[in-house]
Amino acid sequence: MTNAGRYLDVNHSHMVHMPQSEPKPLGLKSPQLFTHGVFRFPGSFHPPLVHSIIEANNSARMVGDPMVGSGTTALYAVASGIDAFVADIDPLACLITRGKTTPVEPDVLRGLMQLIFDRAGPIGYRAAAGRTPDEAILEMKSETPFRAPPNVYHWFHPTVARDLATLLRIAHSVLANRPKAERDAVLTVIASTIRRISRADPQPVSGLEVTAVRKQRLNDGLRFDLHAELLDRTETLAQGYSALLALPKLGRARVVREDARKWSRICESQSTIPDVQILSPPYLNAIEYWRRHRLEYFWLGLLGVGDYAPLSHRFFGAKVVRTSIRSGMEDGMPASIVEVASRLAADGFQHDSSITKQYFHDTFTWLNQVAAVASAGQGDVFIIVGPSKRRGLDVDTPSLIASLAHKSGLRLVQRSSHKIVNQRMQFPLHHGGGIRTETVLHFAAKDR
Repeated sequence: MTNAGRYLDVNHSHMVHMPQSEPKPLGLKSPQLFTHGVFRFPGSFHPPLVHSIIEANNSARMVGDPMVGSGTTALYAVASGIDAFVADIDPLACLITRGKTTPVEPDVLRGLMQLIFDRAGPIGYRAAAGRTPDEAILEMKSETPFRAPPNVYHWFHPTVARDLATLLRIAHSVLANRPKAERDAVLTVIASTIRRISRADPQPVSGLEVTAVRKQRLNDGLRFDLHAELLDRTETLAQGYSALLALPKLGRARVVREDARKWSRICESQSTIPDVQILSPPYLNAIEYWRRHRLEYFWLGLLGVGDYAPLSHRFFGAKVVRTSIRSGMEDGMPASIVEVASRLAADGFQHDSSITKQYFHDTFTWLNQVAAVASAGQGDVFIIVGPSKRRGLDVDTPSLIASLAHKSGLRLVQRSSHKIVNQRMQFPLHHGGGIRTETVLHFAAKDR
């Protein structure tokens, strides 16, 4: 027996249900992109939606996001002249967010990249014979915090690996005494280039792999131009900075590398309470960012080899089930969530059942944190999430999150759903298809 076509019915009197009619695309005017396009971060916020929420809450002095991802919430808060206080457990997400929200003079960025190129000398397939790839990587490792990823020549052509190691070593020297914002800008450019010059297929968003399609393109003679890619990303970021610096007022973003499940404690320790919180949690079929970003983690020295596995286990939505929640997690959980896990287990998908328990266990934890911040700041909360599918079982994740939010101390103010038309925003599913709709859940603290 399969679950194909079944839909989990969620019945709670305090919830507003999805409309029966087909959701329509958002009719929002697209804002200026600024630096949004520098890094391809899958499953990221839709800029018009974030921009519209911030515009509707423009009296806020500070916007918060405990799982900031590629920094879209922070970017549009800053562009609106509002400060942002954001966090993420992913060190690459923190770097990209800093790089996108703290503009440096565009010509300074261009000049720094040109200086790195000049000191490196010719690179690419026509470069003069010199150090071997292994020698270049060893020299980088001995002089910088940067590291080549494990199985580096599986992911990178040796010539590309040699040149990237050389450029990183020189970048470290050039940036040694430069302001932190300039260092973040240059590293954001390099981070945005790494996957583009790797053998990993740039299209799949679930993780990191050399797909059959990619292998065929490589066999057909696909070549990588590191210099051209870096120039392209530099210009994208520089033009974004120009647009930001032309605004009459910019907010400031503070980025903390931390777990969303500690959000209220983070805010308390920083003596910072956001007036409004805007966030989009990972889906039940979560993008495995710890796998997808592995190449950037190592090349940029964001993680050591021994740090990788422990961090991957800490990601919200990670497919690692902790023993402590395998039993007894149903206590206090809404019956509808227990039913999802039970149906999966009954059909023989015990692992998927455990993952589902883990997901909603973590969801309840961060919702309690978000609710505590909302109560302290008397501010609103906007959660953007879509439905999901597990082994053919359609799961109304927005309704289940709304149910948990109610238990966490949040009051549902409004719920609306829209059709996703931007291909980059469509969340993929492991078993084919994708998430075609998204729901905005607007909450306030119950004591308001």
